[in-house]
Amino acid sequence: MVKKFRNRRDHAATQNFSSFPSEEVSAKFTGPFRTNINEFITQFAPIVSDPRIGINLVSKPGFLKCKIPFNVSLRNEEHVDINMYIFEKSPANSNSPLCRDCQVVGWSKHPVCKKRYHFIIPNHQPTIPKKRSRKETRVEEDTKHLLHGLIHSNGYGHLVRINGIQGGSKNLSGSEIVSFWDRLCKLLRVRQISVMDVSKKYGVAYRSLHAITKGFPWYGLWGYDFGKGGFNVTKDEYRKAIDIISGKPMSYFFSLFSRCSSSERSRLLNVISFYRDFSDKKLSTVRDLFCVVLDLIHKAKIRDSREEEEDEEEESPLSSNNFTEKDKRTVEATILKIFMLVDECRSIKYQDLKKALYRTASPDIIDYCLKRLKQTVFGDGSVVASLYNDDTHSIEFRRCRDQSEFKLIDKRPSLKNLIRDLKFLFDSILDPNTMDERIDTVDYATRILDCKVFIKDYGNQRTHYINVEEDAEKLRICCNLEHSCKTKNLYLKPQPPSELLVLHNTATIRDLKLAALNAFQNVYIALKGLRIESLVDHEYINDSVHVRLFLGNNATVTVTGKCPVNYGGLSKFIMEGGKMNWIVDCFCGVKDDDGEKMIACDSCNVWKHTRCLSLDDDQIFDSSIKFVCPTCDSTNNTRSILTSV
Repeated sequence: MVKKFRNRRDHAATQNFSSFPSEEVSAKFTGPFRTNINEFITQFAPIVSDPRIGINLVSKPGFLKCKIPFNVSLRNEEHVDINMYIFEKSPANSNSPLCRDCQVVGWSKHPVCKKRYHFIIPNHQPTIPKKRSRKETRVEEDTKHLLHGLIHSNGYGHLVRINGIQGGSKNLSGSEIVSFWDRLCKLLRVRQISVMDVSKKYGVAYRSLHAITKGFPWYGLWGYDFGKGGFNVTKDEYRKAIDIISGKPMSYFFSLFSRCSSSERSRLLNVISFYRDFSDKKLSTVRDLFCVVLDLIHKAKIRDSREEEEDEEEESPLSSNNFTEKDKRTVEATILKIFMLVDECRSIKYQDLKKALYRTASPDIIDYCLKRLKQTVFGDGSVVASLYNDDTHSIEFRRCRDQSEFKLIDKRPSLKNLIRDLKFLFDSILDPNTMDERIDTVDYATRILDCKVFIKDYGNQRTHYINVEEDAEKLRICCNLEHSCKTKNLYLKPQPPSELLVLHNTATIRDLKLAALNAFQNVYIALKGLRIESLVDHEYINDSVHVRLFLGNNATVTVTGKCPVNYGGLSKFIMEGGKMNWIVDCFCGVKDDDGEKMIACDSCNVWKHTRCLSLDDDQIFDSSIKFVCPTCDSTNNTRSILTSV
């Protein structure tokens, strides 16, 4: 595959990262994902001529390397270039053909697709290694990518990973990366995209923090909604947990801990009281409390960045040794006179004060004195407080009568203390593993934390293209497949999603069957031997009948078919969940794999959550210990039995 394109010299045009794709480009991709992806690669991503593309990957069977260059505009009006690589992988040539993400999300009944497309923006500059190692990291295993998205050829996919500023990105924030990914998915007409949200911010689980403050997870800003909850948590239970905790009144915590000793209640109540008194807004609920702290953190970041810019602008190459103490006292005396002429309640901007001192001394001496003006005590005992004005985004000075008044004015918490308090409040109120057991929302906090899988539905096959300008010569038919697949040992009935068929307006029923056969065979490995038989509820319709006359446009139809999967060893590709010869039946009600840790009973082979069995990791990974579930050992009064072999 690589040799075939080795001499190709095509170069893709550089695209604008923040505006790609344009409306004109989006209008060209009107088909299903299985055809759009090929057109996209042809138009925007010519084959990379050198297999050593700079991210230390060796060309392997089933991979097709492509790249698209992008230009990123920075805030300082500079530009940087990045590349997005597209890898086409065939599960048929893989040692692990099943998709673990599909199993966790709930798409385990989908047949295994023929192709998987990895969209990757690496987080390093291209380098060509001198030697190749057999132990090189595979593309899908690198955790440092700025973006890693995977889409199956049926249009279902997963946002595997993003790394914004906190994840090591130098130029792109997490929001910018997700926005780009969302626009790309809309362009390619994907069906559904899942994401496993395990991100942390400020040292806490951000999916819980954002849900409490905004009412939905962070990915909900782009339309991602509840997908599948761990430990059998439903969408209604998830929503109820958010509403109960976010609406919890602050008075509840004062009432709960008022009867406790001062040492137990002091810190939590003191922190809540501080932000309640400090904030201009009324803090009535848990949501109000965390919103205020996050708002202060945001302002503190802006304040710190502004102060750094001021320091850089006012940085003087001279030290105090370059001028005399008399020069310093002259400037300070002038500053005192200026403050004496100004009301005590009035502040003076940094730049205004510098202009007023311009004629009193050299700029170097003024810079030195102003940078050290904060908490300067004058001869009359007054002290100067330095404040950051959130409205004007500037440093201001104010004269205080004494040190006690200065402390009242300059009590704004630092960014470090704000983040420390946020983590403490999260651990005390939102984290079920660390919060006080007397708080009656522990179970609700657990439910929120157990929900990690979120899904965005980009539209089903029937409604996904209504806004697309119709071609008078084309028919769009949403086709479902009802079929049976028999193997030697078991009877399986996978559930492939519907496929969009684009037909000529003169197409007949025979053409529809042929298009359906090609669509499903081209998408799924196990349907290689599929035979389309008839249309459901229209078994006796003649194949020569025109589709437009019989079904019309934008119709939905179901075809029946048979597919022997024993031939060629295709049975292992029948479903993403495998042959499903294992059973999940946990006390929490889960009947399928939800991605949480499980253990199988050595007697009945039924899988259950280790957390529901109160088992530690040290116990379940000890090969010398045998596990028997309570169902198999009715004489045991505990939840499970662990015995040494």
